Amino acid sequence: MEYKKKKCVQCGDKFTPTSGRQKYCSDICKGNAVQLQTSNRQKKFYQKNKELVKERIKKHDEETGYQKEYQKTDAFKRSKRRHYLNNKEYYHEKTREYRERAKNKNEQNNS
Repeated sequence: MEYKKKKCVQCGDKFTPTSGRQKYCSDICKGNAVQLQTSNRQKKFYQKNKELVKERIKKHDEETGYQKEYQKTDAFKRSKRRHYLNNKEYYHEKTREYRERAKNKNEQNNS
């Protein structure tokens, strides 16, 4: 079925649609339109809920501040080391697999 030319909602160029519901001339225009819609929706939400958003940001900053401080402690470092030692074989196996994949990839690229 042949469709009449349409005007792209995003850029304004004329194009021949491949379906009757098509609004945009390309995936790039569609992506730009979705990004713009998302941005506008976020701005609108922020304007309505400024105080709530600021509270959440403050709470998140406090939590991450605590986590960053905890990560500097010896207890955290010991637990991290203990976890590594208990799972050493697993991590070594994953490292071998990664190196093998990288080696095979390089060989394919060089051929």
